[in-house]
Amino acid sequence: MAEYLIGGFISVSAVIENESRTLYKLIIDKDRQSRISSASYHYPEKAQYDYLNKYVKRTGAEVEYLSAEDFSSLTGGEAYGGIAALVGDRKYVSIDKALENATFALMLDGIEDPFNFGYILRTAYACGCDCVLLPERNYFTSSSIVVRSSAGASEMLPIALFSDPSYTVDSLKKNGFSIICTAKTKGSVSLEKAEFNIPLCLIIGGEKRGVNKSIMSYADVTVSIDYKNDYKMSLSASSAASILIYGVSSRIK
Repeated sequence: MAEYLIGGFISVSAVIENESRTLYKLIIDKDRQSRISSASYHYPEKAQYDYLNKYVKRTGAEVEYLSAEDFSSLTGGEAYGGIAALVGDRKYVSIDKALENATFALMLDGIEDPFNFGYILRTAYACGCDCVLLPERNYFTSSSIVVRSSAGASEMLPIALFSDPSYTVDSLKKNGFSIICTAKTKGSVSLEKAEFNIPLCLIIGGEKRGVNKSIMSYADVTVSIDYKNDYKMSLSASSAASILIYGVSSRIK
């Protein structure tokens, strides 16, 4: 049974609202809570404590109150607004469930950095992506980083895992999904000029090797980002993904 420490009200409330993980225990900096509760200001933070108190009364969840020093020691020096939680593994759905009624699916292939992963999930959720498909591995070993960098979006999106990328993409095509791959190759089309049919699956690869070559042959359209300057370097994974996700989503009707 894996346990992860996540911090910050946004992260903790995202887990609570979406039931995306088992929440084993809330951890509160009692010194900070006492200081804020007795003050005549800090209204947003008071509302956060009210929310957590109601959750505890409703569910009987365990709460551990620590001194500011012990809280800091537990979190490695992170303040987290005095709020943290001990949680379990991220819960996943089946691919069939994830794609049920989906118009816009996102497949990530080779995104390794937990910050980039979280930033991409934040953009995906904000732009109306219906689900995310990931290769089988534990993307949430750095759960606190992923949840915080995604501003809770990592807990809101249906996420499904696959073991065989070619089989999964082939199944998507057989179920009517258009496959949009991303690569700056000779046959690629500018994102600004590309046309998309729905439902669709946008596949984004990592900075180093891009989309797996075994997947590229399934692409209905391969898109690239045109630069406005003569710039030879690639964009960061999260920057490129944000442009691609928004560019696709903005033309889905």
